[in-house]
Amino acid sequence: MAGGMQLVDPRLPRAIRRAWLAVVAVGAAYVGVLAVEIATGAEAFPVGAHRAIQFALLGAGAALVLSRAIAQPEHRRAWLVLGLGLLVWMGGQLVSTLTTPIGESPAFPSALDAGLLAAYLAQYVTLFLLARAHLRRVARATWLDGAIAILLLGAVGAQWLLTPLLDHHGSLSGAIVTICYPAADLILLGIVVGVAALHGRRPGGVWVTLGVAISLTAAADFAFALGSAADPGSDVNVTTGPLGILYAIGALGLVAAAMRPHVQRPAASLEGLQRIGGPLAFCVVVVALLAYDAYGRLSRAADLLVAAAAVLLFVRGALAFRENAQLADSRRQALTDELTDLPNRRSAYLELDARCASGEPVGVLMIDLDRFKELNDTLGHLAGDDVLVAVAARIRAAVGEAGRLSRLGGDEFAVVLAPGAGEGEAVAVARRVLDVLDEPLAIDDLVLPVRASIGVATLADGSREELLRHADVAMYRAKSVGSGVEVYATERDGHSRERLALASELQDAISGSQLVLHFQPKACVRTGAIAGVEALVRWEHPSLGLVAPAEFVPLAERSGLGRLLTLEVIAQALRAQHDWRAQGLHVPVAVNTSAATLLDVRFPDDVAGLLERWDAPAGVLSLELTEDTIMTDPERAQDVLARLSELGIDLSLDDFGTGYSSLAMLKRLPVRELKIDRSFVTDMLGVPGDAAIVRSTVDLARNLGLRVVAEGVETPDAWERLGEWGCDLAQGFLISRPVPEGELLGLLRARV
Repeated sequence: MAGGMQLVDPRLPRAIRRAWLAVVAVGAAYVGVLAVEIATGAEAFPVGAHRAIQFALLGAGAALVLSRAIAQPEHRRAWLVLGLGLLVWMGGQLVSTLTTPIGESPAFPSALDAGLLAAYLAQYVTLFLLARAHLRRVARATWLDGAIAILLLGAVGAQWLLTPLLDHHGSLSGAIVTICYPAADLILLGIVVGVAALHGRRPGGVWVTLGVAISLTAAADFAFALGSAADPGSDVNVTTGPLGILYAIGALGLVAAAMRPHVQRPAASLEGLQRIGGPLAFCVVVVALLAYDAYGRLSRAADLLVAAAAVLLFVRGALAFRENAQLADSRRQALTDELTDLPNRRSAYLELDARCASGEPVGVLMIDLDRFKELNDTLGHLAGDDVLVAVAARIRAAVGEAGRLSRLGGDEFAVVLAPGAGEGEAVAVARRVLDVLDEPLAIDDLVLPVRASIGVATLADGSREELLRHADVAMYRAKSVGSGVEVYATERDGHSRERLALASELQDAISGSQLVLHFQPKACVRTGAIAGVEALVRWEHPSLGLVAPAEFVPLAERSGLGRLLTLEVIAQALRAQHDWRAQGLHVPVAVNTSAATLLDVRFPDDVAGLLERWDAPAGVLSLELTEDTIMTDPERAQDVLARLSELGIDLSLDDFGTGYSSLAMLKRLPVRELKIDRSFVTDMLGVPGDAAIVRSTVDLARNLGLRVVAEGVETPDAWERLGEWGCDLAQGFLISRPVPEGELLGLLRARV
């Protein structure tokens, strides 16, 4: 067995363990003899022999406890004190036996009583030493409970034990010594029970053994005291009979506790009925004693003890009331934001946990102030705090009864909408919040505009974490697009569970040949011949089928796989172009690149290795890049682009017109092609502004000596208009949708 179930500490020397087993065997045999004597009414041994056996067992037990204290450093002082106490008890018994004439009972009180009382003192010290680690953490209320219990026990003892003993005993000292035994036992037992309660339901083998031993001794002492009070002239037999058995097992139980391993367990916290059970029981006892005093008569000593217990009980109640008030205030503070006096993050979490657990739909607004850090850094934290307080008041007024506003921290607030609120009502509340924030705030003689971004999320079956994450995603979407309010949508969630699963599989897909290329042709506007193709990657997922690039390319860039993905696409494109050349088809191929790729100084060397591997001549590979990728770090991007251009790679500026590059930057870049974004080409025949942009871009490209490609060409009219304006190449559904390599070969043979 392990832990508290072990009967003997396995760390003790074998000799001590064997000696203990021998003492247990002798003690069990002796208890059996006493039981036979009670059952048959015949004496197996004379009284002197019984005393000698008890003396030997007590001495052996004392020796074992002292040996355990010497052999094991753990709780050495506690068991040393107990062993010495048992030796003093044995000494008192020896003196009493030697000074008592044969055939007579020992005097009462005698040296035996002195030794026994000294043993009780040793037990108190032992319990204190064993429990002091826990006593340091005992609250004042627990100490008061202990004092009240002792006073009430004293009152009961004074009324029903001490008074009869004083009435019948010839001496006060005899009565006091007689009542001292059960009183001392009760206090000992109270300590054991109290420490055991601190441990919860598993106090450990040592404390259980001590409790059993002290309980048996207490039962014997009570029987002795009651017998003495009922018939003071009688000679109550404590050597043999039932009392002899109880005393023998109780003494051996103390030794058994020393032999067991001491398992230190953490203190248990008292909650609910456990916390108030003791005071309620004390109230019942006090009321019962006072009622008895009204109809009967308590002794003066019992009266005083009950009165003292009632006073302490009143103090205990006042202390409990104060503690409850402090707990209530602490709970309020723990759930309230100190600055705005709104419910705080913990309070919001508790409410959301309860609402989500109920299974009902829950709606949340996530509110974040725009550019608050800039305001805080400029005006200082005090002014920032004033802004937060004023904003909190406005938002609370705007929300009203539609929900519960909380401050999550910093400049972030949350509104848990009232039950039954749907997405439409949530958006309406968000709009009201934006409206009340439109009016500038007056702070420190300044009129400050305050704007916010709000994310709306509703969830019918999910967790608090999922709901808040959805609202957070929507809020950042609102902040990034400047819309003020956004509702969560799965397709815009780059961190949804499904997308995270795709991201975890993407690296294996790149290295595991799960990526395939589709190609969209570019045709010469003057002749209609295919002059090049753009390679577009697809993911042949084992279970999801063909996954579009919009679903996984952003994941690759966010997870740091953009470089590997781009190099894999270039490798496949060059392999395909190598096969076409072998068939007499000389068609350049274009590949899209990302910002992270263009800022990687290793990228040109990687591309050079792939060009060499597939024996690609200059001009067969084109890299398409957007204006935004260049503007991330123009200087580094310009250096990387220059090195790529030296490799004979054509550089194409994709989605031209939608970014922020200047004409001066365009002049310095080594690009050879501009691609007009489809958003201008698609509607250029019906929207004069789009037509002007397309035509001016064609003119700009021709003046800079650049080739120009129009994306999104879907109608013959658009084709003709582009030809009139001098556009070089066109790309779009009018020519062909993106097709697999096998289908592309037929187009190439027909139109190259």
